[in-house]
Amino acid sequence: MKLMVLTLVATLFIGCNQEKTTVSNFESYPDTTTINKNSFYKQRIDLLTSIYNLSTITKGANDSLIIRFWPWEAFELWSNMFEFRLDSNGWKGHHYCSFTFPGQDGKIFHVDGNEKFGDSVFIVKQITPKCGWDKFYDSIKIFQLRSLPTQDSIKNFKRQVIRDGEGLSFEIATKDSYRWIEYSNPGYLKCQECDTIDSLRKMVIRQFGDDYFWPKISVTMVSMHDTKNPRHF
Repeated sequence: MKLMVLTLVATLFIGCNQEKTTVSNFESYPDTTTINKNSFYKQRIDLLTSIYNLSTITKGANDSLIIRFWPWEAFELWSNMFEFRLDSNGWKGHHYCSFTFPGQDGKIFHVDGNEKFGDSVFIVKQITPKCGWDKFYDSIKIFQLRSLPTQDSIKNFKRQVIRDGEGLSFEIATKDSYRWIEYSNPGYLKCQECDTIDSLRKMVIRQFGDDYFWPKISVTMVSMHDTKNPRHF
């Protein structure tokens, strides 16, 4: 009897240790030595909560894989987001477009004429790549997003000053990992990683065509919400 009890205790102890090991193996990139983790996560949570009403994926995804693709332009940060999600039912893609978004100075911008609707106004469209999901994901894997460094971590990278400009950000989450990759002006700066990201952007545009630009919001239609006399661009 004593032997059976000791065996049971040992089995439970090993099981608990294995469970803890699984949890502690969660990988996050960039690591905490290169970013202020709390501020970074707070920015992601605040952004998604205030604009798209989506849950953050910084702690991983319940689904098997989520890729969020954020193209941005000067004065038009975060107005569009593409989400590609794989679960037990297969792939699904959605294009989120917000009529409100934060500017570089932290102010909330609105598409002119929509100020009365508040600070969270967005539309969503289901999208499908022209080549089909399997080939699309195979194409994404070629660009090695799971190992590509974020731009600020590229060895010997020299950033150039570009007025206004544009950029791309990616979030990739699985059950046991999270990655955030961001590139500013990849089509203008000279480095192999920038060329890779710019080629990926062009591939996504080819595959989604008009759905990529839907429904294009021009910065000339944007006004400041928090002033009595909104300024227009």
